[in-house]
Amino acid sequence: MTDSQICVTGKCLIGESFIKATKRELSEEIGFTHDLNVKESCTKTKGKYTYKTYCFCINDLIPYIGEDHSEVIDDHTKRVQIFIWGTKEDCLKKMKDVRTRMLSLDASDLAGVMIMPIKEILTHYS
Repeated sequence: MTDSQICVTGKCLIGESFIKATKRELSEEIGFTHDLNVKESCTKTKGKYTYKTYCFCINDLIPYIGEDHSEVIDDHTKRVQIFIWGTKEDCLKKMKDVRTRMLSLDASDLAGVMIMPIKEILTHYS
């Protein structure tokens, strides 16, 4: 039974598509990527900002093997939200070897990962 969720967010780089930003953010933040033909779950526009949301099953993600991405200028108007769902056991098993950004100059830029029970999300955010 799916009972847990992980959320990753980020911005597109200038000239980068939302799909490419999704793959990059997953690799930067939690060390995974996907090999899927992905469609966004929803698109939301608020003022000058566009948010696209994508959802994945934790078991569909694969380890990212490659170099860290160099710092490039963000397009602050294009943002992605990625929800990763699965059982608590699957999430904990997959996330035990999470790596954070290697290019960080200080700890303020490191990824933080929180696995939240869906029941708790519904209680706090509904």
